[in-house]
Amino acid sequence: MIRLLSTLLALLTLAAVGGLAAVLLILEPTPSVTGTADLAATELRDFAHLVRGTDLDNPGVKSARLTPPKLNAMVDFAARRVGGHARLKPARGGAALRASFPLGRDLGYANFHVELRETAGIPAVAAARVGGLPLPAGLVDRVLRRGLDEVAAAGELLRVDFDADQVEVIYRLRADAKVAALLDDDEQRRLKVRQAQLAAIVARQHRAGALQLAPLLSGLLAEPSGVLGRDGQPDPVADNGAALLVLAAYVNRRRLPVPTTGPAPEPRTVVLRGRHDLAQHFSISAATAAKGGSALSHLVGLAKELSDADGGSGFSFADMLANRAGIRLAELATDSADSARHLRRMARAGLTEADIMPSPAGLPEGMQEAVLLRTIGTPSSAAYAQLVDHIDRRIDATRLHRTLPFSKPPPS
Repeated sequence: MIRLLSTLLALLTLAAVGGLAAVLLILEPTPSVTGTADLAATELRDFAHLVRGTDLDNPGVKSARLTPPKLNAMVDFAARRVGGHARLKPARGGAALRASFPLGRDLGYANFHVELRETAGIPAVAAARVGGLPLPAGLVDRVLRRGLDEVAAAGELLRVDFDADQVEVIYRLRADAKVAALLDDDEQRRLKVRQAQLAAIVARQHRAGALQLAPLLSGLLAEPSGVLGRDGQPDPVADNGAALLVLAAYVNRRRLPVPTTGPAPEPRTVVLRGRHDLAQHFSISAATAAKGGSALSHLVGLAKELSDADGGSGFSFADMLANRAGIRLAELATDSADSARHLRRMARAGLTEADIMPSPAGLPEGMQEAVLLRTIGTPSSAAYAQLVDHIDRRIDATRLHRTLPFSKPPPS
């Protein structure tokens, strides 16, 4: 679903900016949609399952009921994949999609407005415009179907039922949906190379005891994959993203979603600051941020901790530290070619666990919901914000982030 939305929004953008006259008509000085879509704590609890696509393990006809907050979080995530923000307002029998995309330095924004109407199958486009430029509904409708064709290998959208308080999506997943939905050919080649590289790195480690995360991370990030980008040049950003995904699969003991021909890494327990759970949190947050953006990774990490506070192992700010440290590393790894190359240089010099994540000493852990609310409050409380700010300052003080040769925006 997320891949479909991001593909559709990208195709709409290309269709709208096909000529200079169109560009002049669509330019607007301010975006019509700003900020990341928020979810309440109750909505967050099952959002992690939804966005991680765990149902890809079970092909067949499925349905998903999305409330407006969940729907907006998904649509906004899709828009962020191509640099913008989006909201979708459902109503009985249809929906209104608004999306804004920056058009480059000092050029302004392309603001989309698309009216969708319910049909017996795929929603149809009733009207569309970008800025002051009306778009032919039939053209945008064909773009919509092109977006659906992009994910045809993953499955088939069968029907969407709109109402004001929820949208029901009925779709069919195919047995091979996992790879086809998430990875293109270049990504699969990079993952295979990174998997072989990780197997070699693991084989060089000491045989006794658990493996340390830092040397595995350093070894992968220090070397390129050798897979060239579409321009025929090395792509350090894509290389780093593949490294983080392979490492997360290994640390969390998940099968890599591509067929591999070489030896798999020997299964070993991986720890960070002496703890397997912190290595898990760090690696999965880094991989999620590399694939879907830091906002999604923050959202999934928070959802997991809130779920733990509701009768599970308890809300852990040490876990949040690992989540945020992983996200910050992923931002450095994938924000730009310059930042990716800087990280490679540091990896070649050797990264320690103190470089990638500060000590979790003193951070509250194991807090059930009642204790969390009584002592710190909700994620929107001032006390919670102060504790997260303290965590971010700890991360800022690590060598990895203290020695950046270029400016970085503040963490989200």
